[in-house]
Amino acid sequence: MAARRTASQCLIVVIDPTTSSQKSEVENLSGWLASVSQSLYVPIFYIGWDKVQEGTLQSCLDQIGKMNEELNRTCLMVLGADLGTAITLVTLEALAIGFDVYLLGDLIASPDKTHENLYWQRLIQAGAVPTTMAQMLAEWLSAETVPENVKKLQLLNDVFMKLGKFG
Repeated sequence: MAARRTASQCLIVVIDPTTSSQKSEVENLSGWLASVSQSLYVPIFYIGWDKVQEGTLQSCLDQIGKMNEELNRTCLMVLGADLGTAITLVTLEALAIGFDVYLLGDLIASPDKTHENLYWQRLIQAGAVPTTMAQMLAEWLSAETVPENVKKLQLLNDVFMKLGKFG
């Protein structure tokens, strides 16, 4: 696992939440995420909670892995809901197929606050790296050498700082 990541090494996976309050928060970020994707070509994959529940999660991750074969990206950034179930299942499966998984803690909702620490401990033990979107943007910015991309990252960072976190 690399000590520092660049945008060109990353994919983003968003686990669509089930509650309306979390859905609205993800929708608020979706425009910003689309900007990241378009500006820096960081592919975004959305996995619905229904896919996790109905047992088709593996086929979703297989599809991401297959698409990634041509992109050759090793970093999977995970955000969305719910830490105790969907985020955990996606993370464990992604680690098993070879991704370095970064959990964007400021963009992960955990309705079960009682056991939240246990969920984080389990994922860290499995090899996932807890971080924040702000940290990831800072890493991308420090590693970027193309002036146009530096400007894009600075703008994306400014917008993200106004949006904040959810969960």
